Amino acid sequence: MMALTCLTKDILVDICSDLDSDDMDNLKFLMKDVAGLHKLMPATNALDLFSAIENNTHVAFHNGRFLAECFELMGRTDLVGRLGLNPTQIEKEMGQHNYSVRPFRILLYKISEDLASDDVELLASFSLRVFELTQQEKATIKSALDLFVLLEKRGIIEIDDTNPLKEMVKSLENRGDLVDLVDKYQDRPIPPGPPVPIYEMTSKPRGICVIINNKKFIKMKAREGTDVDQARLEATFKKLWFKIAVYRDLTVKNMADVMKDISIMDHSKFNALVVCVLSHGGENFIYRMDDRGGKTGNSQRQLVHGDGDRLIQGNFVYGVDDKPIPIRYLTMYFQSSKCKTLANKPKLFFIQACQGEKMEPAVLLSSDLQMDGPSVDDSIDLDVAPVSENTEEKDAAPHASDNQKVIPDESDFLLGYATVFGYVSYRSRSQGSFYVKSLTENLDNHADTLDLQALMVKVTHDVSEENIGKQAKKQVPMTQITLRRLLLFSPHNLK
Repeated sequence: MMALTCLTKDILVDICSDLDSDDMDNLKFLMKDVAGLHKLMPATNALDLFSAIENNTHVAFHNGRFLAECFELMGRTDLVGRLGLNPTQIEKEMGQHNYSVRPFRILLYKISEDLASDDVELLASFSLRVFELTQQEKATIKSALDLFVLLEKRGIIEIDDTNPLKEMVKSLENRGDLVDLVDKYQDRPIPPGPPVPIYEMTSKPRGICVIINNKKFIKMKAREGTDVDQARLEATFKKLWFKIAVYRDLTVKNMADVMKDISIMDHSKFNALVVCVLSHGGENFIYRMDDRGGKTGNSQRQLVHGDGDRLIQGNFVYGVDDKPIPIRYLTMYFQSSKCKTLANKPKLFFIQACQGEKMEPAVLLSSDLQMDGPSVDDSIDLDVAPVSENTEEKDAAPHASDNQKVIPDESDFLLGYATVFGYVSYRSRSQGSFYVKSLTENLDNHADTLDLQALMVKVTHDVSEENIGKQAKKQVPMTQITLRRLLLFSPHNLK
């Protein structure tokens, strides 16, 4: 465990010795919102549970407040005192709606504590009949907490919609006391939110998640490992309530056509748009008028400027026809003036592609540091490829002015790049790209506790910590934003 400021390891070890298996199950449920069951369920002792939440900045772990509330709810006031806190004061503050544990979690826990085994069986049968649980799911229900976890996972009971929970407890005879608990929760005072406005994120589905996966090119090297990235993105955004649309091996014209088709759809019932592009890429290219009046596209590094050259500044990705298309041309379809049903809604673009050809070396900060990353050079590819001379650009993208910006001039965009401009990004042929792996893992683990901008900072940190290959190359992702609000994929976490 990491060093604690107020709680010492000795105190926690002492407390752990007095926790039985039922206490462990109760703690896992009460901690679910701050760590997630995927981290909590493998824990075999309380120290493992405490380790899972101690670095979460949204709970007062180090001063013992969060644990004190858990113990108070569990009826273990003796343990509250051993944390060095006053049980009476904790009880008083919780009675004044001053919580670290979320009120929704408290409601479910209090109901579970007041249910007999026969009641749990009746509620499980009710859920089988009304909520269409399967017999296999019903067989896994051994306690009220098991039932609530399952119903949460299915999206049947939610922090913003406790009416299904109310109908459940109403089905029990003479349990008006449980109905009253739900009513009090629904009528509870809601603390004021942060001063920064928040994007609405409540529609189901939240919106469309477009995944363009370019793997096999005419001359460029095939992007082995990209299917792993696609699978990760599909799984993550599906869990975040997005409707997935996958497009594979698109030419430049196909990519532009997909963006156009998506932009003319009616998004009025959606809250957001996500576009993920997996391809080769680069920075800056030139349109040169040929003798026939046509255009040829080339990388800036390969051409000498001439009178007929037209420089398009910015970064681009390749179609499988080995032709480049500026990222700007992919985003411009979704400006508010062009896609009115996405106006004032977040448009999120994640680009797994090189943004140049330079490589980030590792900088040793002290002689004590060693490179202990795996030797994976033979399985690491770059998402960059040279552009051949005289690449015919018949399927020209929409006209744009000189010195185009990559960030659209209108608001509500986030562009996440696997690497900073001018540099390569890396991809394992067997495990996919480092960027997409970190992005999806952080969304899976923190989408309900961090707003997207903070989460992207963590992605940048995590990827930059990787030592890639035998020479310990580095990769630093970059995010550009014109978002005007916080973006929380689970907005209920503010309540």
